[in-house]
Amino acid sequence: MYSYAWFICTQGVSDTKWAIEYEEPAGQAFKQNHPDATVFVDNCNVILRAIMEKCGDVDDCISTTEAAELAAKLDENQKSTLPLPCQVDFINGGPPCHLPFVVLNLVPFHSITVRDTIGDLPLVENGESKLNKDYGATPVSWFQKKIRGNMIVLTDHICKGLNDSIILFLKLKVIGCR
Repeated sequence: MYSYAWFICTQGVSDTKWAIEYEEPAGQAFKQNHPDATVFVDNCNVILRAIMEKCGDVDDCISTTEAAELAAKLDENQKSTLPLPCQVDFINGGPPCHLPFVVLNLVPFHSITVRDTIGDLPLVENGESKLNKDYGATPVSWFQKKIRGNMIVLTDHICKGLNDSIILFLKLKVIGCR
């Protein structure tokens, strides 16, 4: 099975430079598949806190005491490899295998863009947990048509509630770079 991240990287849409894995075996596997990437095996909240500290944005960072303490314990080598503002153009997060995308193995090769893959997805708000959601539009690209099949409702399109520091980070450091 191939994940969405694998697909967009192999198609030249994205180049993975950094990754965060929570479990050591997952981090080792990721590093083996992406030898040029810097892989952090840690809680993403610890790494986010460390990035904001490195960038001088610690006053804007709302994190747990534990995340702050663990970020402070990262060694200088780890801190030196953290990304800086505007070095990250795209963040891809999710479970290890995005099951809808395994369908790609069953279709002939076509060129594909990020818009082709996610352009028809409805907006999901912070903390939204509605399990079924109408697409709101008909599929446009060949990829959307293949993935959807006869489905008119999207399932499990949810967003974990992000804390204010993560939302601020995304707005200031990722979206604000353009």
